[in-house]
Amino acid sequence: MDVKVRNSGTKNSGTILSADVAGTESESKSKVSSSLKPSTNVSAVGVNVSDKAKENAAARQKAFDIAKNTDPIRHDRVADLKAQIAAGTYQADPEKIAHGMLREAIKDRVSSQET
Repeated sequence: MDVKVRNSGTKNSGTILSADVAGTESESKSKVSSSLKPSTNVSAVGVNVSDKAKENAAARQKAFDIAKNTDPIRHDRVADLKAQIAAGTYQADPEKIAHGMLREAIKDRVSSQET
């Protein structure tokens, strides 16, 4: 097992660690902890973001802003449903209701696993 760490860190980090370790895994574990030492050669790590990634981030932010500023209640749909109920013409679709319940349950399950 070879472990090499050189000039890692960020611009404002207090300590940059440097180590060279080679050998078996058990030897490496003991050498890593004893051989890590502050390095005098400090360099900044840069990250390049592609134009496509920037476009995706901008599109994601725009969608988030639209969603954040959109009223969660569709007032036109609520008024339509109220009118149908009042007129006695509203008919619930059990299949659509079941699909909606399952969709929401799956979203809740997925979001709870991500945290």
